[in-house]
Amino acid sequence: MLKVAIILNGINLIDYIMKKLLIVLLGFFNITMKDKVVLLWLDDMRNPHKDNWYKAFCVTPTKIVWVKTVAQFKDYILNNPMPQGINFDNDLGFEVEGEDGKDAAKWLYNYCLENSILCPKTTSHSSNTLANEYIRGYLKNLREYQLKG
Repeated sequence: MLKVAIILNGINLIDYIMKKLLIVLLGFFNITMKDKVVLLWLDDMRNPHKDNWYKAFCVTPTKIVWVKTVAQFKDYILNNPMPQGINFDNDLGFEVEGEDGKDAAKWLYNYCLENSILCPKTTSHSSNTLANEYIRGYLKNLREYQLKG
């Protein structure tokens, strides 16, 4: 494996920038380096391990659970502790089941309300801009409502 280093005044700039990016992303999810973190990744095509997506969340030990359909998403939530973070895609290959990331977000919203479970930190990586805004805003509003008490 080739490792590239750009050194300026004795500082490896690539390592420095990656560490700063990690701190920003961990702050977004309100994660400390001591936490054991499970991140749920909903996407039918993009592998969370490819292109080093997971390295932005490299809190040891970190478990990334990749689900590709809304049915798998629901199954994971129903049968496991709530993950600390969830990253949504919207367009999930409609030929499989006809549901998308917005459907998963709506289901999670209702599930958390009905079961008095704090909605985890969520974001969306969908290339569908409108769906991205919908998913982020919808679940952010729920979490803020729950935290206000």
